Amino acid sequence: MVTDIMAPQGDKNNLCKAISFTVSETYRWRHSGSAEFHSCVCYNSLRQRPPTQAQPLIPALLSLRHVPETGSNMTDFLFHDDSYLREFDAKVTGVTDDGVVLDRTGFYIGGGGQPYDTGTLVVENEERLVTKVGRLAGDIVHTIEGPVPSPGTVVTGRIDWDRRFSLMRTHTALHILCGVIWRDYGAKVTGGDMRPGEARMDFELESMSAEFAEEIAERINAEVAAARDVLVNRLTRQQAEMQPDLIRTKINLLPANIEEVRTIDIQGLDMQADGGTHVANTREVGGIKVVGHESKGRINKRLRIALIDP
Repeated sequence: MVTDIMAPQGDKNNLCKAISFTVSETYRWRHSGSAEFHSCVCYNSLRQRPPTQAQPLIPALLSLRHVPETGSNMTDFLFHDDSYLREFDAKVTGVTDDGVVLDRTGFYIGGGGQPYDTGTLVVENEERLVTKVGRLAGDIVHTIEGPVPSPGTVVTGRIDWDRRFSLMRTHTALHILCGVIWRDYGAKVTGGDMRPGEARMDFELESMSAEFAEEIAERINAEVAAARDVLVNRLTRQQAEMQPDLIRTKINLLPANIEEVRTIDIQGLDMQADGGTHVANTREVGGIKVVGHESKGRINKRLRIALIDP
């Protein structure tokens, strides 16, 4: 799931140029041989749809387990294996004027439309707020309030769990939405964004109405009630290359040394390459409201959703 990917001005019907630009910009970085792609479109589970009908994946932001050539510190992304991790220990491997680089982190670093996590770092029994997490000069920097600890210091990270869990629910809700839209209407995603508890997604649709929005709300809430498991999987390059639509639109854009692609699979509904955090079952999303709809162009329509708190 990603933020908008726009075709070059004057060529709005040709997303390929925008895709190529995004990928080439991203792959200035070196990496450790494992990539978690963020995709701006969904495709229905290949178990349920013939490969020729599978919706293409358009890469717009890649969340790679890597550091750029200018970076010197590798950070292990704990959230890729455990979205429910709330606390972790780590060692400071680098510092900036107002932040630290850690050897491992449970803080989501931002990307694919999902904002970065916030929380605290406990340094020698003192809590320091983590106000931002992101890439800086190739490293993953945790911006903190207060004195910056020295390299080698062992710290404890604590995620702002209420905010993180809301984002997990929201992210999975978007996957449900685009899975339903593709399955039932064959419409591709052209963009999306999220904040805790609310999000929007744009689709390649010619028309949009209040009646359509109500219909979508009914269908996505049916998928929540279906209590579908949400699985994190990893495809080897060989496995990915066995899926023709994946190869034709995405995998053939990967550098030769990328060997692994992380996927989020909502069982029986939707599977897509993704680097974000999600709930383990659709029932954890809770109710979803479609709170708005609008036209963003002749074949570009927007739906806005919000979570209903339990």
